[in-house]
Amino acid sequence: MTQLDTDFILREIEKYGFCVIKNYLDKNSCEKVASLIEDRISRFTRGDGMDYRHPNFENECQITKDFLGDQTIQEICDCYMNTPLIKKRCQAGLVIHDKNSVVSSGGGWHVDKRSRQFKAILYLSEVSHKSGFFSIIPSTSNRLEDFKTVPKFEGDVSMTRFEAKELEEKNILSSRLDITGEAGDLILVDTSNIHRGEEILEGKRYSLTNYYYN
Repeated sequence: MTQLDTDFILREIEKYGFCVIKNYLDKNSCEKVASLIEDRISRFTRGDGMDYRHPNFENECQITKDFLGDQTIQEICDCYMNTPLIKKRCQAGLVIHDKNSVVSSGGGWHVDKRSRQFKAILYLSEVSHKSGFFSIIPSTSNRLEDFKTVPKFEGDVSMTRFEAKELEEKNILSSRLDITGEAGDLILVDTSNIHRGEEILEGKRYSLTNYYYN
């Protein structure tokens, strides 16, 4: 796994809300984990975007255990969140194109929380503009009050979901950044910025996501 420049990464996340680290994990390791995901798919559940998810994949192999246990990422998380880590987990994800339905990771535009939330998203396969890439609207975490929210389900009061129409009308979508990449690329991100996993238009997308709770 690639050595990380902590100071640079923290500056990037503070400024933009995310930082991309190229070639964090080697291609061979990515292929091994992707193959394991296929092998264990019967243990996965479906997410909001009809993607497949396994919430604790750190228990499935040493590669995922090492990713979750990366002390540098944990230190970056602690520094950015300005509070010690309480709990963490590594979620495996698989998004598969279906010509008969819209499939994405996480549904539409949203934030995970309305306060700082740190994640590490690792692409395990090549992610193109057709592969269900991660998209973020930088520096929006301090602007959430400018936009109306819609409930995720009846009775939902989390205020974490946003209508694409309003974001477009207010010209906020023009600043979105689409993060494509290669297998092994890592995204460290504050998911209190508005973001989404785009609809997959062909093939499959494999990923790991570390969730950090502070």
